[in-house]
Amino acid sequence: MKLILLLCIVFIISTSVLFLTFRGKGEEEITTPKNKPLDELNILTGSSKSGIEIVGGENSGSYYVDSLSCNKSDGIWLHTHLGKHKCKCDFSLFGKKCNRVAYDDTYKCLGNIDKTKINLDIISEQNVSNLSFVHNSCTSLCNDEDNCVGVHYEDKVCTLFSKISIEGTITYSHSVDGNLYMKGNNKVIIIDRVFITKGKLPLRYYLKDRYSTKDGLDITWAIYQMTQYKIHFTPTFIINDPNWIGVYSNNPINLDNILQIISNGTTADYFVSYTLDGLPIWKITYLVYVEITP
Repeated sequence: MKLILLLCIVFIISTSVLFLTFRGKGEEEITTPKNKPLDELNILTGSSKSGIEIVGGENSGSYYVDSLSCNKSDGIWLHTHLGKHKCKCDFSLFGKKCNRVAYDDTYKCLGNIDKTKINLDIISEQNVSNLSFVHNSCTSLCNDEDNCVGVHYEDKVCTLFSKISIEGTITYSHSVDGNLYMKGNNKVIIIDRVFITKGKLPLRYYLKDRYSTKDGLDITWAIYQMTQYKIHFTPTFIINDPNWIGVYSNNPINLDNILQIISNGTTADYFVSYTLDGLPIWKITYLVYVEITP
């Protein structure tokens, strides 16, 4: 009898230990990884080759759960191969409510800005039916103009431009359609800043004053006028207003004498230039940029 009782106690203890062990393992395995923040400097939400497959359009139309609400929106109620139904956004539209507009992936979305803050050399301005992917869309009209570098598109009004510079700040959110798009590798000039880069330039470099990848291979800094910077990398690319000239030196630069230094041009102590062409590697510790009015 005592033996049976002892065996029962051992069984109960063993079972409890196993239960706690598996319970503990289960608790360790059930983890919710933190969502990685979106890289809004480089994200391509809304970009598309044809208006059908759209970056960021995976859950498009999911807000609508019946044919009536779907068809009243810009959606199409579909039967799926599993015998279920879903709402699919109409051509070139995306988003849960099908209220976002895709754009030609040969352009990049810069973000949103008040049009009064943009200095444009305007080619033309007209009403259009769509941003991209249809005849006489905004981007297709730009493609037909050799000197068109981008478009401003808002409320069906399409503005083509051949040159752009911006006063103020461009804002960007992956959850909102932009109103400013640039073709290919064209860059926008931000009037109050110069951008110097080592490695790869972020798509929306103007959103941050400092950008660096974890490995340090890609670095971009915003440089403001008459401010001395001490840098730890060799810039290989610059986005510069034509009137801003840079002074580079291996020693601190006396800002009180900056105009005289610029007047003297490149010397043994200073590299003075609007571009980075010929920048000696050893003259990259300190830099200052100054706007020279013609």
